[in-house]
Amino acid sequence: MSTKIRDLIRQMSLANPLWGAPRTTANCSSQATVGRYLRCRPKAPSPTWRSFLHNHVTDIAAIDMFVVATATFRILYALIGLVMIAER
Repeated sequence: MSTKIRDLIRQMSLANPLWGAPRTTANCSSQATVGRYLRCRPKAPSPTWRSFLHNHVTDIAAIDMFVVATATFRILYALIGLVMIAER
């Protein structure tokens, strides 16, 4: 394989980081060749639950409903609601 093609593939992938092998193939060579010479880019780390909760604490609400059978076989319905209120 020509080093010119390999350098062209790497130059295109650095200039257009969102392009993958199929889109680079349309401009260059076969998809197998492009896939072989594309550098693997590490994925951005996903946010943690702690950062998610911190960012959305003012928008969180939780509701739970459950049924309790008493000793006299009556049914009690319980509804619990929780709304998170925090200042930023």
